[in-house]
Amino acid sequence: MKLIVFFMVFTLNNSLMSQNWKDSLRSARDFYQDGDYSNAYKKFAAAQRLAPSEIDLSSDIATVAYRKGEYEKASDAFQKLIPKTAESNQWQKWHNTGNSQWKNGDLKSAVESYKQAIRLNPHAEESKYNLAQIIRQMRIQQEQQQQNQQQNNSDNGNSETTKNNKSKEDSESNNSPDGNDDQHNSSDNNKEQKHEEIQEGISDKRRDRMLEDLMEKEIATQRKIRTRDEKGTEVQVNSGKKW
Repeated sequence: MKLIVFFMVFTLNNSLMSQNWKDSLRSARDFYQDGDYSNAYKKFAAAQRLAPSEIDLSSDIATVAYRKGEYEKASDAFQKLIPKTAESNQWQKWHNTGNSQWKNGDLKSAVESYKQAIRLNPHAEESKYNLAQIIRQMRIQQEQQQQNQQQNNSDNGNSETTKNNKSKEDSESNNSPDGNDDQHNSSDNNKEQKHEEIQEGISDKRRDRMLEDLMEKEIATQRKIRTRDEKGTEVQVNSGKKW
């Protein structure tokens, strides 16, 4: 009698557990379809815990983790699926692993995952495209880092130069306090004089260029007049130029 009762309880318990994991799985899929990836992840995980040992929901859990933004978890889950997957389809798991690593900012690992996917499937065009994009992104980042380093070196050099010049000016100021104002005034005057000379030089060059252009136009006009006069045609031309 006791044996019969135990068997009935055991059977009922297994039935309830079976129903529970199936209910969790059904709820997980409903949440996934609705875009509620957080609850879908919880339900898939619960279904996996309650499911029989031959039931493997790792692929669903990895996919939901990726959709949820848990890229590190997704990467680990996809990698664990590779040995469980048929060799002909392993490249897909490597591709998904690369996607997760890329999203997680682990570019170097993503590069290796995409390479592995391409080795297993030379026709994996999306893996090739993603690999090219990551390499381009890494190159841009490297160039930016080099530019930032050069800028920092330049700023540090300018700062050191400024300090040295300031120290030199302070030393000169201490050695000749009475002549400091005169030196500044002389320097300012020299700068203004050089500025005026440059402006005058530019103005003279511009004026000379304008005169040369006008002269060339006038010569061309006079040449046309002479040609027409030689043909016996009376032509009156007023150039409007005042030299």
